[in-house]
Amino acid sequence: MTSETLVGEFPGGAGKQNKSRTKPLATPSAGGTTKANGTNANTKHKSKSSSKNKAKLAFATIAIRGIAKIATYIKSLIATLIRRFARLGKSAKRIVVALAIVGFGFFGFNVLVATAPTKPLQPRQEQIWTVEGAVVVFADASPLQTSFGQVEATRKSDLGFTISGEVAYVAEVFRNGELVEEGETLARLDDELLLISRDANAAMVEELTTQLRLRQQQFDRIQSMHAAAVVPQARLDEAELALSIAKNALEQARLQLRLAEKNLVDATLIAPFDGVVSEVNIGSGQIVSPSARLGRITDIASLEVGFVVPSEVFVTAQSLIGGEVEVVWQSGGRAITSTTARIRHAEGNVDSSEGGGRLYAVLPPSRIPEGAFVEVRYSAGKVSQVARLPEAALYGEDTVFVISNNRTEGRAIEVVQKADGYIYVRGDLQLGEQVVATRLPVLGNGTLVRARTHTNTNTRSDIGAGVNSGANTRAQ
Repeated sequence: MTSETLVGEFPGGAGKQNKSRTKPLATPSAGGTTKANGTNANTKHKSKSSSKNKAKLAFATIAIRGIAKIATYIKSLIATLIRRFARLGKSAKRIVVALAIVGFGFFGFNVLVATAPTKPLQPRQEQIWTVEGAVVVFADASPLQTSFGQVEATRKSDLGFTISGEVAYVAEVFRNGELVEEGETLARLDDELLLISRDANAAMVEELTTQLRLRQQQFDRIQSMHAAAVVPQARLDEAELALSIAKNALEQARLQLRLAEKNLVDATLIAPFDGVVSEVNIGSGQIVSPSARLGRITDIASLEVGFVVPSEVFVTAQSLIGGEVEVVWQSGGRAITSTTARIRHAEGNVDSSEGGGRLYAVLPPSRIPEGAFVEVRYSAGKVSQVARLPEAALYGEDTVFVISNNRTEGRAIEVVQKADGYIYVRGDLQLGEQVVATRLPVLGNGTLVRARTHTNTNTRSDIGAGVNSGANTRAQ
């Protein structure tokens, strides 16, 4: 096949249209030397390849001539722009240069973006979340609740004198931290003036007693003489008045004597009960007044701790009285000492700001001092056939997620109690199922997970080890 091609000018010029005239190839006659059954397949293939190469060569020739025309046009356009740019002023040249730079930069950016290699899109793989797993086990439990309180003594007293005076004696045991016994002398005031007052009042009583006896005898004689009509009534009245005055005087003297004796007793400070002395502020020669507090004594055998329990627990407070609680004294996040206390009584009213009611537990003699801030662990009662799960397993208020074939499935549950970072639940759960015990913001039905560990939820002492035979199905 022969081909003639006419290539026109660039569209901007007066070009001619491209024309291609192709002369048809001669068709072999039916009587040719080459017959259909004798044609070689390799010859046909070479003929087709030759036709394709000629077509490619014609297309390349057209492309080269077109590019040459475009280059000529661009060259003339650049020459025109340079001539016009030379005629511009200095300011205009700067603007043109700036615009040219921006234009070339924009053009180059587009070229880079257009020629940038593209990465094939990779299919996104589903993420696998590693979580903690908690195995469901149903059992009877006595959840331990935690509260806090301050140890206080039910019997404590300020120490001081009820009279004023000068301190003459201070006992060696009257010091901070000393343990004293009931009736033990702690201090004494100077009692010299008190002794004088007592002796003077005693002498006065004795004198007035004698006077009263004489007045009584005189009254008896005058009364007898008045009965015999020897003395008038006025004399009898005078004797009776004198007798009454003597009686009153004696009574007043006796009261003064009792007061003097009491002041003498009060000049000695004694321990009102067994206890520990604290806040001591006394010294020999010190002048004290009745309002001065010289120390404090605390009965360490009467320590108790008050702690707040939730309202739902406080309503059953009567059933908790007599029960035992664990009192732990902590410092710096570690337990220093602990003891077992017994709940004795509940407060009669509640404080709305505390969110519940207050119970009081009596402590036995221990190393926990008064004023210590302690942790109280108590049982709010026994619950039957519940599953104990970490609190992180709870989503919302009534949902947990079980793991089935590495996929999560939401289940509705009822939270019976919360205690010490755990929840005690019943609901749509089966024995042996594994529950997600890790908090994930993206967790939902069908999430792909992998359980890292298996948390045994039946290892603490606050949950029974036995499981009833009926607990191998869903918890009711």
